[in-house]
Amino acid sequence: MLNSRNRILAVLLAVVGGWTLWLEAPWAGDSFARTQAAVETLFPEFDQQRELVVRVEVSSELGTVHLVRGPEHWGVEERFMHPVDAGKLADLLDGIALLDTKNLVSVNPEKQATYGVAEGQGTRIRAFDGEGNVLADVISGSLRGQDLLPGDAISLSFYLRRFDRDEVVLSNVWKDPVRTAEDWIEGAIFGSLNEEDVQWLRRLDEDPELDWMVRREATEDPKEGDQMEWRMVQPRTEAISELAAEQLIRTLVSLYVADVAERLKPGQDPDPKFGFPVARFQAGIGPNQAVQLHFGTLDSQGRRFAWMPGSPWIYVVPESTAHNLRLSVDQFFE
Repeated sequence: MLNSRNRILAVLLAVVGGWTLWLEAPWAGDSFARTQAAVETLFPEFDQQRELVVRVEVSSELGTVHLVRGPEHWGVEERFMHPVDAGKLADLLDGIALLDTKNLVSVNPEKQATYGVAEGQGTRIRAFDGEGNVLADVISGSLRGQDLLPGDAISLSFYLRRFDRDEVVLSNVWKDPVRTAEDWIEGAIFGSLNEEDVQWLRRLDEDPELDWMVRREATEDPKEGDQMEWRMVQPRTEAISELAAEQLIRTLVSLYVADVAERLKPGQDPDPKFGFPVARFQAGIGPNQAVQLHFGTLDSQGRRFAWMPGSPWIYVVPESTAHNLRLSVDQFFE
C-alpha cells in the first residue's frame, strides 16, 4: 500500500503528466501541423465566386474608383468606361483569394490603427456580384517592409484586415492596388505592337518644313551580306543614326497614357479645343497596314492631347514623350 507521501507524489505526477499531454496534444500533430490546420483563408469562397464579380470599388483618401464589368470588357467608370488594366485587376482578385491567417499579427481592435487598417485608413477594396452582394471587403494597410529575393527581386509585406473582423494579418503576396482612376486604365496606346513590326515612320507637321519620313531598308554588305538599316527618304535620302532610329521606335511602341480626356461618340470628330493636329505620325507595320497618331495642344497640366483616328478615346500623354517623337531632321544625323 502507498503511504500518504507516495500517494501525494503519484497525484502530482498524474496532474503534471495530464497537463503536459494537454499542452502537447499529440493527437493533433506537432506544433507546425497544428498551426497549418488553424490557418484559414480570409474569404474561403472567393476563389469560386470571383467569376461572379461585376464591380470592384477601391477607396482611399484620394477618393473611390469603380471598376465595372461591361459586355465586352472591364471599364473604369470614372474614365468613360475605358478598359481596365487587366493585369492589375487580375493581381487584385488573385490577392484577395490568397489572403489567409498564416501570419496573424493582432486580434486587438485597439491596435488596428497601428497597422493602418482601422476604418477610414489605408485602401479599402470591395467586390460585388450582380445582385449587390459583397463577396469581399478588405483594408490594405501599412507597408511593413521589404525582403530581397533571389535575382535581386523585392518582396513587399503589407498589413491587411478583413473589414468585418478584428484579425490583422501580414502578407508578402499581396500587391497594394493603385488608387486613382488614371492609374487603373489600360495604358498602352498601341497595345502589343513590337519594335520589329515597325517598317517605316512618317511625321506630318503643321509646319511642312518639319516633315520627314524614315524607312527600314535592306542594304547589301560585301562582307556581311544583306543588312537592314534605317534611312531617311524624305526630305533627304541617306542613312540615319541607328541609335536615333531605335530610340524613336522604342518611344512610339511604348507610348503610355497618362489619362483619358474624353470618349467620342461613333463618327464624332474631336472638339477643336483639343487642337488636333499639331503633328501627325504614321507608322507602317506591314506591307499594307499603318497606324496613325495625332498630337494636339497641351492640357492644363502641360500634357499633350493624343488621338488615334478611328478610336473613341482622346488621351493625354506626357509632353516629354511627345517631344521625343517630334524629332527634327537634323537630330537623325547627330
